[in-house]
Amino acid sequence: MTELPSSPFTEQERSTLQAQAFLLLQCGRFQEAYQLFQALVAIEPDQDRVLPGLTVSALKAGRSAEAIQLCESLMQSPKWKQDPQLTLCLSRALWAEGRQEEARTTYQTFLTLQSSLTSGVIDDGQARG
Repeated sequence: MTELPSSPFTEQERSTLQAQAFLLLQCGRFQEAYQLFQALVAIEPDQDRVLPGLTVSALKAGRSAEAIQLCESLMQSPKWKQDPQLTLCLSRALWAEGRQEEARTTYQTFLTLQSSLTSGVIDDGQARG
């Protein structure tokens, strides 16, 4: 079995590039963020660190069909299957593609997932025991 070559970038350099990609995303520079996330996918051995960012940047850059594919692919993993933010991203991408009924159903799933995250908290902010 052939071993993949290690990344030419250090962990710190990859983390810096990832931070820059998220900053571009937050500053509304969606296409640049998308391009940087694409490059990061190629150099980052831990894909879970960058694929969610690629997914969101694809959606924000107007690549909703690609965002759907990325979301659905990520959601095959138990780690991401019930992730509310990824579910919301999928709902928005479906809506952008004109698939409103699927988008509504997915949004309802998002609301359920969000609710389950907050159901362990009572009004005073204390976790239930």
